[in-house]
Amino acid sequence: MSLSALEAIEWAAVIEQSGGLRGDRRDDVLAGALVSGINETSRIDPAQRQFVVRGMLSLNPGAAAALERIVERLSKESL
Repeated sequence: MSLSALEAIEWAAVIEQSGGLRGDRRDDVLAGALVSGINETSRIDPAQRQFVVRGMLSLNPGAAAALERIVERLSKESL
């Protein structure tokens, strides 16, 4: 699974609305700054935002992979 920029934006918002990442798991720590950064892009034009987020994901593949694992975990928990 590889998150698209749009999926990353949507999940970052969901994570923020649910109170953020707890930081008690390695993935939470790795993805925490990425999620914060993605949410900080909310004021950017939507087309530019996807471009910026795509760059953020590609520049930090470890955090992007951690975010993917968090999304998988949250998806399973919501079922």
